[in-house]
Amino acid sequence: MLATGGSAVIMKKMGEQKSKEAKEDFSFLILVNVLVGIVMCALGYLLMNCIFAGMNLSPDVEGYCVAYLSRYLLFTVPILLMNNFTLYMIASEKATLSLICSVAGGVLNMVLDYVFLALSDMGIGARRLQRAWDIP
Repeated sequence: MLATGGSAVIMKKMGEQKSKEAKEDFSFLILVNVLVGIVMCALGYLLMNCIFAGMNLSPDVEGYCVAYLSRYLLFTVPILLMNNFTLYMIASEKATLSLICSVAGGVLNMVLDYVFLALSDMGIGARRLQRAWDIP
């Protein structure tokens, strides 16, 4: 919502030749996205065990869920910013750059998955991280 509505507001102001206001709105939206990401990350960590406990999962599956989500939540802010910048680039007539970044990100994700999961045999997380999070 922030990216779609924000890009519309920013582009409207750019069209009205109010570039200073558009830049201020852009900066404000980025700040709001970072703050929302931090709150979502904190809530995720606080509520994770309650959510999984209510799902009636086996202990093994719950351990995998906690291990995965605890690492995924660390990247809440970058994920939100990536999604927002993708829409901002499209709105500023840089759709090709947005496509290139999205495809490059997907390819990098696949390559790093292979490196960490297959070559490094890390599984969901490294053993020392598992001990730090009390994950079996």
